[in-house]
Amino acid sequence: MIWFFERERDRLRYEIRHHVAGTDFELVVTYPDGRQRVERAADPRELLVRTGLLRSALVRDGWRAIGVR
Repeated sequence: MIWFFERERDRLRYEIRHHVAGTDFELVVTYPDGRQRVERAADPRELLVRTGLLRSALVRDGWRAIGVR
């Protein structure tokens, strides 16, 4: 699943996906300048908690959700 956020003219996206070489999950944040941050989690509950914290931090920093794919 991919979420898109916007702040002024910048766009950011974050994605939850399965790691290609195993059963772990990845949380991938792609910043407007193209940098990526990848966090891996084996436990889906841990991933959901981290996702909620990330969404809250983005909103606090002025980002607003513009779509999900």
